[in-house]
Amino acid sequence: MIEPHTDKVRELIPATRYLRPAGSDEDVWRIKLDHADRCVVVTGRRGGVRTIDVDTGEVLWSIPPSETRRCPHLEWSHGYMIFDRVSMGHFEVWRNERIIPDVAEPRRGFYRQYAILESPHPILAYRFQYPTLLSATADDYVLFFDVPSRTLTQTIYIGDTATRGVNIHYVDFDEHFVFLVGGSTYSITILHRATGSVVWHLHDHLQRYGEPMCYIPEPLPTPAMPCFQQQHVYPMATPYMLVASPEDVVREDSAGPSTWSAVHPDHESDTLVMLSQEGLLLFRHYSAHLLHGAAPELVYLELPLQVYARAEDRPEDPLEVRLPAHWGLLLEHFMPGQLAVGHGRAFMTHGMLMMLDLKSPSFVSARYSDGQGMVPFSVYLWSDVMALERRRIHAFPYWSCSCVQMDLTGVYCVSTQVLRKEIGTDPASFPPGYELECHIKNSTMTMAFRFDLGDEPRCRSVDLHSYDEVLRKAEERERIIQDMASSSESFDDDEESVDDEEPVDLLQEPWSDSDVSLDG
Repeated sequence: MIEPHTDKVRELIPATRYLRPAGSDEDVWRIKLDHADRCVVVTGRRGGVRTIDVDTGEVLWSIPPSETRRCPHLEWSHGYMIFDRVSMGHFEVWRNERIIPDVAEPRRGFYRQYAILESPHPILAYRFQYPTLLSATADDYVLFFDVPSRTLTQTIYIGDTATRGVNIHYVDFDEHFVFLVGGSTYSITILHRATGSVVWHLHDHLQRYGEPMCYIPEPLPTPAMPCFQQQHVYPMATPYMLVASPEDVVREDSAGPSTWSAVHPDHESDTLVMLSQEGLLLFRHYSAHLLHGAAPELVYLELPLQVYARAEDRPEDPLEVRLPAHWGLLLEHFMPGQLAVGHGRAFMTHGMLMMLDLKSPSFVSARYSDGQGMVPFSVYLWSDVMALERRRIHAFPYWSCSCVQMDLTGVYCVSTQVLRKEIGTDPASFPPGYELECHIKNSTMTMAFRFDLGDEPRCRSVDLHSYDEVLRKAEERERIIQDMASSSESFDDDEESVDDEEPVDLLQEPWSDSDVSLDG
């Protein structure tokens, strides 16, 4: 833990690994980890399923893209793999050969089809934790399947809840509860599995207990070596979506962007983590509160509204803004943020990479507040952030990340192939034009941050006083630029890029909703 009121920054430097067995044709949509076989199970945007050796990057087994739909969602647990079929309302279940009794010599990473589960309702989002498959449907039902016995065991009607039908974006569950989040302001609902009744709703909590404590990370200088920097947080005003509206104001079914895109429980810290387009909402002691009446606690951590950094090719220039205001709304149009939770940690991607240690308290920043008190978690931000110029993204590998996974030793996520942004990769070892070809194909891959193989954590001294002065000047410069832009009657929309590759246009059409599974 970093002591309060110091100029030392704690940094985590993981080892990195890149899995791209198909080279520039590599195509990854969803990923799951199979530790027993030391492989990653992936689906592709164009379809198909593969298992990839995490040590060698070799493809061990595959289902061709023609046998699945595009962008198939993937669930995995205890050797069972589940993905949705082209026909709406059906699940394909496959088993790893090592758990099939009559296979004498199971092959590592190989699967065989086990069952087709037919749903009586159209599938919208689903989650599998052996032996239970939970599915939320487009017509207001939650279904429970026992996968080994291939049976539908329970049905809950949710049409009278705030999180229902096509409003649902993500589902998860634990031993006692079902968690539903959706695309409107208050659409976070918890159901009791045994009774099917609503036991918690965001709006009810805000009305009864008041607004949560809200924080935002402090800005830090960009380090010379990419790393996860620990950042103290400071209090901020409560955002609109976490203020309980009067009884006569209804926002539960309001149209608009995806307010809540993911939810996962962490059993080690008894924390329910919910991801919005602008931050993370933590429901601490959720099971102790719902089961035993313990005092609940909501804490909100907002992503930085703006991030300043030096240009890679112009390090002598002043700081420049990387993420302008409302960048979360722009990204949400193309790809919702991704969230993984477990082992007392949370990891998310959405324009930046952020990791929370849910069991290690940290001090409140003394730079932007009185520095008194502590928060019940620690925040680490990946030092390389997305650069956005004229509504276009430049060379950020995780801007369209479609999945993240986490285990005890590291984090796995989907990234685009940008060789010059990779750690330990020699671009000269690839064929000429490889990176341009990857850009044209929008080639994705599986990459890993491994903390068990990286350097020891370090505490680095930084000159925060000088940095704050530079930051103040950068913010003033940005205000002047914004004032000039708002008063101008013309807008220069040139295609010019500061990078060798063509930047990604945020105004291009995103993946069709018919192709993308909403549940990550």
